[in-house]
Amino acid sequence: FQSNVWKTRNLKVIQLCHIFRQTNKEFQEILSKIRQGEVSFETEQFLKRCNRPLPVINGIKPTILYPRNVDVSEENRKELARIPDTLRVYNAKDDIHVDPDANEGAYTK
Repeated sequence: FQSNVWKTRNLKVIQLCHIFRQTNKEFQEILSKIRQGEVSFETEQFLKRCNRPLPVINGIKPTILYPRNVDVSEENRKELARIPDTLRVYNAKDDIHVDPDANEGAYTK
């Protein structure tokens, strides 16, 4: 939301109110409170009760979500250390050039 596009375009924020994926009313209320930044002790306790080991199915581990990049980096470091092979580094260089006078989405590589 800090991009110049947000400042230069007449963009509007739209709040979605209907929850489609969750049918549990208590969980819906908790999700709404979290979106509003209202995390009470009860909400925190409810979420802690949801914390449980998830099964690895066909060798695929469940995705772990972290709020901070430092936590993601640590998880990635631990998992990469488990790979029984030597480290290989591949360097790449990517460029993108944006024409400020072009229409939105007009990029050249």
